[in-house]
Amino acid sequence: MPFQHDSAFKLVFSYPELVQSLLELVPDCPARSVTGFERLNCSFVSSSERQRNADMVWRIYCQESVFYLLLEFQSTVDRQMTQRMRVYSGLLAQDLHAQHKNAEPLNLLPVVVYSGRRKWTSANTAVLAWLKPLQERKVYVLIDEESAGDSIIGDVIRMVRADTFADVVRSQNALLAWPMASEGLRRDVLTVANECMTHFGADQEAIMNETVNKAGRKEFTEEEHVLIRQYILDVYHAAKEIPEFKRVVEAQMVAKREGREEGREEGREEGRGEGRTEAFRTMLSKVCRQRRGAERFETRIACADLAQLESWCDKLIAGENLEELLGEGGP
Repeated sequence: MPFQHDSAFKLVFSYPELVQSLLELVPDCPARSVTGFERLNCSFVSSSERQRNADMVWRIYCQESVFYLLLEFQSTVDRQMTQRMRVYSGLLAQDLHAQHKNAEPLNLLPVVVYSGRRKWTSANTAVLAWLKPLQERKVYVLIDEESAGDSIIGDVIRMVRADTFADVVRSQNALLAWPMASEGLRRDVLTVANECMTHFGADQEAIMNETVNKAGRKEFTEEEHVLIRQYILDVYHAAKEIPEFKRVVEAQMVAKREGREEGREEGREEGRGEGRTEAFRTMLSKVCRQRRGAERFETRIACADLAQLESWCDKLIAGENLEELLGEGGP
């Protein structure tokens, strides 16, 4: 799995809009009448004092009722999932009854989100025939790529299990295009996509410079270079207005220019440096837009630091050719 499976799912499923989309895939669920979401603790202690941890629990408020969503994330088929979900459901019910001193039946919806490629099928064929009627009641709802289809949940599954650069770029763009995605969800989609790209050898330094990955000494193919350039542009356009992204990018450019991990300059000096960087970048972008075919250099301009931008501008003013400066044969 390219990225830590549970970590990626827990990150994006912490947003109510994604939980809402998941509920819409559950047959007969009153998803359209949901009025509120509350995330709960998912750690339980059994009667034997053993700690058990489910992946995620939500309290869902509807117009006239309340129910609980118990989520488990799976990347492989687990033939013991029925037993596990029975245990988790029982411990959750026990915990909630203890908290609220309530003996009423618990409205619980257990859902397993599965991202593996192997088909998940029922494993009750070995059950004795006379016992089957007692065990065939569904203990959980299974949501996989097939049942999720073209929904935002399907796009999440495809991104988490992406096998190639192209899979990451395609899934990221599909997720960012969903209108219900909040700024926070969009930010964390970019986080997961970046971790996936790092897994494939395109660490941050390699992506920004389109060079050899220093850690793994991986050489990118021309096709991978094209995908990486597309990925850079997509991330830049998707995140350029997110405050956290802007702060990180600015901090990285300062650190790279000074040759250390964190820049020390603050206040007015930092502001002047940021202003100069933006001014040089704007000037070069305008020049590119005025020349047919030069738009392809936008990626290099968007990723370059202050020193590189200033060098390009100086050489351009001195009369050097733009295509030679920013093209593959340039610096």
